[in-house]
Amino acid sequence: MTLFSHPHPRAVLRATLAIALCATVAEARPKIGVALGGGGARGAAHIAVLRLLEEMHIPVDYIAGTSMGAVVGGLYASGLTPDEIEKALTETDWSDALSDRTRYRDLAYRRKEDEKRYLTAIDAGFRKGRIVLPRGLQSGQKLRFLLQSYLIPVATVHDFSKLPIPFKAVAADIETGEAVVLDHGNLAEVIRASMSIPGVFSPIELDGKLLVDGGVANNVPVDVVSAMGADVVIAVDVGSPLMKREQLGSFLAVTSQVLTILTRQNAERQLGGADIVLQPPLAGFETMAFDQVRKIIDISTEYMRQQAARLEHLAIHQETYAKVINGRPWHEKTNPSIDSVSIEGSERVDKRVIRSRLTTRAGEPFDGERLRRDITRLYGLDDFQEITFSLREEEGRRGLVLNFRDKPWGPTYVRFGINTSDDLKGSSTYNFVMSVTKTRMNALGAEWRTDLRIGQDFGVVSEFYQPLDFRGRFFVVPTVFFINNTFAVFKGERRTARLDVTQRGLGLDFGRQFGEWAEFRAGVYRGKANESVNTGDPIDRPRSLDVGGFQSRLVITRVDAPTFPSSGTGFAAIYRRSSRSFGASDDYSKLGATGDVFITRGKQTLIIGAAGGTGFGSDLPFYDEFRLGGLLNLSAFPEGQIHGSRFALFRLGTYRRIHTLSGYFGKNVYAGGLFETGKAWQSSDESNLKDLQRSVGIFIGADTVLGPVIVAYARAETGHDRVYFTIGKTF
Repeated sequence: MTLFSHPHPRAVLRATLAIALCATVAEARPKIGVALGGGGARGAAHIAVLRLLEEMHIPVDYIAGTSMGAVVGGLYASGLTPDEIEKALTETDWSDALSDRTRYRDLAYRRKEDEKRYLTAIDAGFRKGRIVLPRGLQSGQKLRFLLQSYLIPVATVHDFSKLPIPFKAVAADIETGEAVVLDHGNLAEVIRASMSIPGVFSPIELDGKLLVDGGVANNVPVDVVSAMGADVVIAVDVGSPLMKREQLGSFLAVTSQVLTILTRQNAERQLGGADIVLQPPLAGFETMAFDQVRKIIDISTEYMRQQAARLEHLAIHQETYAKVINGRPWHEKTNPSIDSVSIEGSERVDKRVIRSRLTTRAGEPFDGERLRRDITRLYGLDDFQEITFSLREEEGRRGLVLNFRDKPWGPTYVRFGINTSDDLKGSSTYNFVMSVTKTRMNALGAEWRTDLRIGQDFGVVSEFYQPLDFRGRFFVVPTVFFINNTFAVFKGERRTARLDVTQRGLGLDFGRQFGEWAEFRAGVYRGKANESVNTGDPIDRPRSLDVGGFQSRLVITRVDAPTFPSSGTGFAAIYRRSSRSFGASDDYSKLGATGDVFITRGKQTLIIGAAGGTGFGSDLPFYDEFRLGGLLNLSAFPEGQIHGSRFALFRLGTYRRIHTLSGYFGKNVYAGGLFETGKAWQSSDESNLKDLQRSVGIFIGADTVLGPVIVAYARAETGHDRVYFTIGKTF
């Protein structure tokens, strides 16, 4: 028998007396309260409960909720129907909503560059000579916005007793462990506080108290509903069941069990005081199983049909029910007009930078979707820990207030990365990379970024990025660089030497950004290049060169991820003109371009790509030649074996998501294959697409906290083959 499947005898007596007393007056009836418990994704069951109560004409006079019960209960109390709440829960991308991290496609262009270069999951600051890490817990930025957007009609209601249905949420004071009943304030903020799951979301400070998920103190708030004035209390328990001994094989499982014990104990004490207890059979669903919300609702709907007989004594006549519902203080769901837009909070980002990215305007009706896009665009700057909004009414005018909270670990950020590759045949690279970026150096948003690479290759590149307008469309970038790369030298198929090429110099670019997805730069550069033998045969080419000239670059990034994209396109092109008029030793021009398209159906992703380049008839210097070979670049051949002043490369591949990693270790694991064909030529006379080299390979790769890890094998029809193990290589 299910625990608490029948009401407590005293509760039955209380409900019976209430009904009998109220029956003496035609319009009188018992006041009904609903206590909605916490349980993560299982809380979607509350929708089925509320829907059946409506269908049976059982009015809900009071609602109290904890955690997910506060989410569903607060939305229902504000005026949303069960169908609208179900639509909200089933159409939400929960993997994104429960993450503070901005989606790659929504990041500002420069932050996309950071993500692509430094693929580890570490996001740290640098202050007073030491590394400063984030607090580790998420602020719930996206979840809070979702709640706020659905609660717009009641955004100016701060006394929750004045909602269409009086409502209270329950949180827990992290300092005392006591339950805290929340009945006023910003409704979205209160709901967010009630579901501040320990270890997942950061606590919320309200009225001087630091609050976490209410489940640890009062997971099914029966006493709260009773205190609101309910004569009959319906409690809905969707809490986690206790695990069996064989399931307690890890530290995380044991920790979860301890929290579940605390939650079950306080819930059982509360359920004893309810008149009717509903416990949908959801033991098979985990707390974070938000991808199964629809199934949870369906199971709970069937369960509620079976419970209808236990509730029918609470039903009232249809006309009476209509009077009760129509007598509530409903709020219009139409979008209110906004008289002003205010910006508060940020001490680092100039308000003009923020306003330049806002399309929400005063004097226009509130548009939730437009504001979502605005906040997404601003959050993509990666300067803020959270962005919230509220509506305020003063002297008959309604104002939209945007509040920005700067990242506590900024404004100087440090990113780390590892770039290693080994083909198990003597060709390997091992590099550690780091970037230090000081942001918001002036009102326009200047940045000073220094990239460092240590290992087989060494380099320092430092640039000062100065926007020329508050929107950040136009910019100027002076750069200083010192780079040492090691190249393999081949004669035919035999590697004869390793050559160190050191380049140092200055550059100055002017450019234009196109939203979050593209950048164009053009400018001049001047410097020195030195060649020296690292190992192997001596060389017969000049060992010291002057470099200088004009160069431009266009990059388009419309993929949805920096590693293993599932959709979108990527394109990059660079043109360089080395000129003696700029002091260069050689006159030559060079144009190279590469592009890829990613298309996904289900778990399968298709890659179609091509690359090519030309020296326009010039003989390119060795260090600036086009080079093929290495993983994803004619994979069956060693890196640099195929080189020249012209090249062409085509690729066709596919990969499939085969496993999802724990959030502590990474994202997904993929397996796939790749076909490549291409060639490089020294002159146009040698160019012939009929003699292209071909390579076929298979690989398995994973997105991890260290970046993408790939193990691959490739073979060419000529007999060349390679096995690769890489960290940091991406499509």
